[in-house]
Amino acid sequence: MEVKKDIKEKNDNIAVSDNAEPMDEKLYLVLIGTPGIFATIIRMVTRIKYIHIVLGMDEDLKDCYSFGRRNPKVPIFSGFEKEEMDKVIQKFPKALCMVTEIKCTKKQKEQVWGRIRYYEANAKRYHYTILGLPWMLFNKPFHQKRRYACSQFVARTLEDYGIRKFKKHWSIMTPRDFYEMEDKKILYVGTIEGYLDQRDGFSKYIQ
Repeated sequence: MEVKKDIKEKNDNIAVSDNAEPMDEKLYLVLIGTPGIFATIIRMVTRIKYIHIVLGMDEDLKDCYSFGRRNPKVPIFSGFEKEEMDKVIQKFPKALCMVTEIKCTKKQKEQVWGRIRYYEANAKRYHYTILGLPWMLFNKPFHQKRRYACSQFVARTLEDYGIRKFKKHWSIMTPRDFYEMEDKKILYVGTIEGYLDQRDGFSKYIQ
């Protein structure tokens, strides 16, 4: 097992853009609170109700990605996945979420898409980190090759392409850090179902 540590000092979590390219594209950070024993443990560590974070590429949340359960009903099988919100709602109909928006450049968004496509093509090689969770608890940078927690995946992606810089190493970023990130725009707080209904004009209730 290859394990590596990277303890490089980080700057404030501010938006950055290379070559003054306009930041006219958007990414969506979706914080989610789900029930369950494993979720309860993470909630105790982070001390907030949102224990999962998803990287959304569109405001309708049709293209969302993270590291987590590949099947909402089977937590043991976890890794990189495309999050299908309809399935999340089926399993956790009352799950709360906070949908937030951050800005990036067109080039940065294309780079994020490139990473997602690579992970999709190599999904069997990428898994959720269990060993890394205690290190997050003790605030000690630690990373296993091709293994990430949801917040690690989002933080590293944002930093690698210069979208955000954080005060601490990406391997110890938790959902709480994104909850407290000052320069995000909050679009919605409530249930996931409520957000999707709002975006869809409550069409499912109209016969």
